This record gives sequence, C-alpha cells and structure tokens, in this order.
Amino acid sequence: MESEPYDSGMVANLSAGMNINLSITGNSSESIRQDPLISLKVPAMMFASGVFGNVLAIIVLLRSSREHKQSVFYRLVGALACTDLFGTCATSPVTLAVYANNLKWVGGDLTCHYESFMLIFAGYSTVFIVGTMAVERFLAIMCPFFYDIHITKKRATFGIIGLWIFAAMLGSLPILGLGRNVNHFPGTWCFFTFTSSDSKNQIFAYSYASIGLVVIFVTAIFNLLVTYTLLQMRRKTFRSMNVNNTKRNDIELQMLVLLMGIVIIFTTCWCPFLVRTTDTLIPVFNYR
Repeated sequence: MESEPYDSGMVANLSAGMNINLSITGNSSESIRQDPLISLKVPAMMFASGVFGNVLAIIVLLRSSREHKQSVFYRLVGALACTDLFGTCATSPVTLAVYANNLKWVGGDLTCHYESFMLIFAGYSTVFIVGTMAVERFLAIMCPFFYDIHITKKRATFGIIGLWIFAAMLGSLPILGLGRNVNHFPGTWCFFTFTSSDSKNQIFAYSYASIGLVVIFVTAIFNLLVTYTLLQMRRKTFRSMNVNNTKRNDIELQMLVLLMGIVIIFTTCWCPFLVRTTDTLIPVFNYR
C-alpha cells in the first residue's frame, strides 16, 4: 500500500480542516500521535453525529405528511440521507479501526481500495443527487406543465438508481488504473492521489474536482433563478389575494429553503477540498 510523501507546508493546513497527505514514519509518527486533533475521539464523534443526523432526517421524512411523501423532491431528500448514512457507516469503521490500531493501517491494499471506492462513490452520489434536486426544483417552478407530465416518482426512483450506478462506476476507475488509491495523512484513510505527476492520476483527480465544482456552480445558478421566480410569484399572489396559490407558493418556498440549506452545508464541506485538489495539481503540471 502506497502513502503520499510528507509535506510540512501542507500539514500546516490541518487545523483548517484540509485533508493532506503524509507518509507516517520515524519521528513524525510520534508527533502525529501527540496532536490533539488526531485522536480516536474526533472520528468517533463525527461518525456518531453523522449517523444520528441522517437517521433523524430519515425518521422525519417517514413521519411527514402523505403529500410530502408523494413528492419527487422528498424522495430525492430521502435518497440523499440514505446515501450519506450508507457512506458514513461503510467508511468510518475502517478509520476507527486504524486509530484503535495506533495509526497503523489494517487490511492492506484490499481495505485501502475498499475505503477509497466507498468515499468516491458516496461523494459522487451526493454531488449528483444535490444537483438533481436543484434541477427538479427548477423544472417544477419554471416548467410546471413539463414537470407534471414527465417527472414522476417512478422515473425519479430509476434516476436515483442510475446515479448510484454511475457513481459506483466512477469509484471503480482508480482500481482499474485511471487514478491511484493511496494512504493519506495521518495514515487513517485511503483516497485517490492528487499529487501524482502521472497523467492518468491527474486526469482522474481533475475530473473529480471539476465535476464537483461544476455541479455546485450550476446548483447555485438554478437556486438563484428559482428563488427569484418564487419571490415574483409570491408578490403577484399577495396582490391577487389567491389563497390556493399562496399555499402552493409557501410549500414551494419551504422546499427551496430546505434545498438551499443542504447546498450551503454541502458547499461549505466540499468546496475547500475540491479547490485544494485542483490547486495541488497545478504545481505538478508546471513542474512537468
């Protein structure tokens, strides 16, 4: 199993939440163990909070009104919660086992490929579902007749399954040779390399970051368009005093607020890593 080379400048960014690479050998291993942030308590708390939050979200969705349960949007929200819960439960135990093993990797290359695949799969699935939610809201507000005819619960379910399959295919690429899975700082998780000078590894790393950034950008644009349209519709509804339209607009606005909250959290968590991945690759290209 490969580890990325130690880079002292990159380690300085740990406190800012960046995921950096390090080969844990010699004296550096001892200094890592003394870092208060590199402790079993941190991933354990993240694992517990992730499971609790997603289980709570699923329970709330199951207990919501029949009207909400029947909507395509809430089906997408449920898929997002299930995907995140699955990703957390599939990857966190490996990290916890490594921490419990005194920061020594367990399971060799097989476990490394497994964790990297699951992280890429869950990451891509989340990106695709969030983007799909934005498109769904855009079509529901901007193209209501098309939406009512063509966007059904059955098609939404098939679409979600298709996104999962596509994400799994992308997650398999480093195992198949496009990209390379390596052990990352502080030696407790595996992911694809984004510091390699090999063209195949760079192609995958850039693709991963680019897809995420493009989806975030498109999602933000769609949300702004939908927000503007809803506010305009709400203003006209108040003028006409139409109670039915007011109720419908309120429901649409609630969905939009939920989506924007998800997008803000998603963007806050992922954008720094995606930008960092791209930024790390640029010096590698210049060096070549």
